Amino acid sequence: MLAKRYRLPATFFKSRPEVWPEKKENDFFVVRRYRSGRAHSRFAVVVSKKIAPRAVARGRVRRAIYEYLRVSGAWARPGADVVVIVKLPMVGTSRQIRDALARKGRDLV
Repeated sequence: MLAKRYRLPATFFKSRPEVWPEKKENDFFVVRRYRSGRAHSRFAVVVSKKIAPRAVARGRVRRAIYEYLRVSGAWARPGADVVVIVKLPMVGTSRQIRDALARKGRDLV
């Protein structure tokens, strides 16, 4: 799991503008970046009920993405607040989610 200091707090979404400076998109994810002056990047993962109706499945996807970000070292890159929004259902076993991230996760970092 990604350390707490590398995760965005919920208050971040209330204080930021609606227009995001940078947006990347692929089949699975939408990644929005907001430049910050911090020494490290912070991340948030959004998985809606439309994508995974069960809370257990949403948590599994969220944890898998945080783990991918931790292992890839994306948090070490300076100066960005990043929100990852899951677009397509990624429900399945942890192995299936990891495989999908290995194929499409390059756009996250």
